[in-house]
Formats: sequence, structure tokens, C-alpha cells
Amino acid sequence: MQDDFAFRYYASAGRPGDNISPEAWALRTERKSGGETAYFITKDDFEDYDDYTNQRERVEVEISEDEYREIVKGLEDLKLSALPEGKGEGFDGRNYEVKIAKNGAIVSFSWWMDPPTEWQPLLDVVNKIAKVFQSKF
Repeated sequence: MQDDFAFRYYASAGRPGDNISPEAWALRTERKSGGETAYFITKDDFEDYDDYTNQRERVEVEISEDEYREIVKGLEDLKLSALPEGKGEGFDGRNYEVKIAKNGAIVSFSWWMDPPTEWQPLLDVVNKIAKVFQSKF
């Protein structure tokens, strides 16, 4: 597994007063002493409405290499339209963004509330990451 892969998922807060804080998720690897690689999912929660600078909490769980590879394969196998049909932006609810980087290339997908139908496979991978994360507790 190459170390030049990066995945980041952001979910904004709802409108002020909704008690839904912004969050960010990431996959990462770390070289341990002895040369072996450890695999992690990190979830950051933030204090302020739509502000990713005031971190409230970071939770990181170690996952197996097989879990990591399955998630990365799911991302590598995606075939998504760059110009999907959609409903645009809104004022209430949450905005989402996924950024994926590999070998110097970066792609970014963002949407309001529900992703475009064509992007459902991306949401399936995001949900897989959350499921693996939750299974560690």
C-alpha cells in the first residue's frame, strides 16, 4: 500500500443551534519501529458552527491492513460523474466534502444534504469507513 494516498471527509454543522458540530474523518498510515505499517481512521469533532479550526475532540482507532485495503480499493474502484444531476445548495442542513489524493492527483466532491444519485457509491465507502470506526468500540 503506497503512503501517498490520502482521504479526508468533512461534514459541516447544521444551522446554528442544531447541536450538530462539524466533523472530519481521515484514513492514515504510520510506519512503526521495525518497519511495519499501522493503519488508522481518525475522527475530529469541532466546537464551532462551520469552523474546522477549534478542535473539540480527536478519536483515532487502529484498523487492520485488510480493512484499510478494502476501503482504499472501494475508493480506487469508484467511477463517478464529474457533473452529476443535483439539487444545488441550501441554507439548512449539512454540507459534505470528500477529498481523495493519490500520486499527486486530488479529487474533491461536495454536496448539500444528500449526494447526487450518481455519487451513492462514494457515500457507500464513507459509510463503510464509519462502520469500521464504530466497530472498534
